Amino acid sequence: MPADERMAAIGAIKPCDLRKVRYGWGVRARASQCAPEGDWRLWLILAGRGFGKTRAGAEWVRGVAERDGTARIALVAASIAEARAVMVEGPSGLLNIGDPTARPTYESSLRRLKWKGGAEAALYSAAEAEMLRGPQHSHAWADEIAKWPNAIETWDNLTKPVVRTGGR
Repeated sequence: MPADERMAAIGAIKPCDLRKVRYGWGVRARASQCAPEGDWRLWLILAGRGFGKTRAGAEWVRGVAERDGTARIALVAASIAEARAVMVEGPSGLLNIGDPTARPTYESSLRRLKWKGGAEAALYSAAEAEMLRGPQHSHAWADEIAKWPNAIETWDNLTKPVVRTGGR
């Protein structure tokens, strides 16, 4: 396409559509990094370093939060420090992906992220499995399960509330 036609085509794109292209995960993601279609309860990404597991998880959480203002999401890692450093503040974490104007706020003292639309995510440590008893979540992102201390107890405490609320 000649440069003048290309510039005219770009100029005709609405600013909101340009933002979708710039920040949209679907433009960059490989098919293997996108959540499965249909009704599912568990999505496992079993892959090595550099695959983009963190980005895939964060983008899935972002999508849930932006589509559903009632979503209550559990973010579970081996420790709170890892949840914060990787899932929240890391280069592919929730505070660094997507449209900057739509990113959540992080309330570190409450271990919570809040999106403008109302969705919330709470951070949990697998070292404190009992903290997952009681809270109910519609969705959960469980990061690096193989590293979790108390993995079985944490998984049981995480999945029982999710089953009760009917979410994922």
